[in-house]
Amino acid sequence: MALLTFQVNELVEKVQKAFEAYNEDLVDEALSILYEIDTSQTFDRAFTDRFIGNLLATKSESGPKALEYLGKSVNAKALNDTEQAGTLRLIADLNMQEKRYEQAVKRYQEWMDFTCKEDADVYLRMGQALYETKQYADMISPLNKSIALDDKPNKNAYALKLTSYYSRKMYKETVEVAEEMVKIFRTTRLTGHNLDSSTCWLKTIRKACLRLKWLTIKVT
Repeated sequence: MALLTFQVNELVEKVQKAFEAYNEDLVDEALSILYEIDTSQTFDRAFTDRFIGNLLATKSESGPKALEYLGKSVNAKALNDTEQAGTLRLIADLNMQEKRYEQAVKRYQEWMDFTCKEDADVYLRMGQALYETKQYADMISPLNKSIALDDKPNKNAYALKLTSYYSRKMYKETVEVAEEMVKIFRTTRLTGHNLDSSTCWLKTIRKACLRLKWLTIKVT
């Protein structure tokens, strides 16, 4: 009993020191303290791994290592619901950041299953990840859900949907999405990045229209 009390006190002391170092922007020092923690208690190990993973996620080029610790943390299923949900979401975002797109889609779905929530941004990210892996047909379902859930129309969701149809040579559907975009976003002021992205999908629209016109003439 005395040994257990000592171990608990030592753990609390190290975690507290790590928090203090982190609050002073001494991330490497905080990590060094956390790496020293040796515990066989399931919750303590999961909490420590989560803390380490969160800190590593703030460091450039430490994404894979952060995912390793965060993965161990959620796999233990010892965190409270809020911590488990937040960690699942961070894992999904990190996979997206590390261009591990298939894992990102899987983890976003796990987050929604665990929280019993649907989120427009999560569905949009899933659509983006599916685009990056050229799973064009699979993009439509999450993008439609993103559009339906979003309070304000998101041009990125429509642009990805348009790209999905165009990439599959579904020119009629491409034009239909384009027409919908024009109706929704025609009053949007275009500047900077928005102008660049809009120019890109406008070119896609023109190509689709020309292709559709050519197909119509050929059939006639």
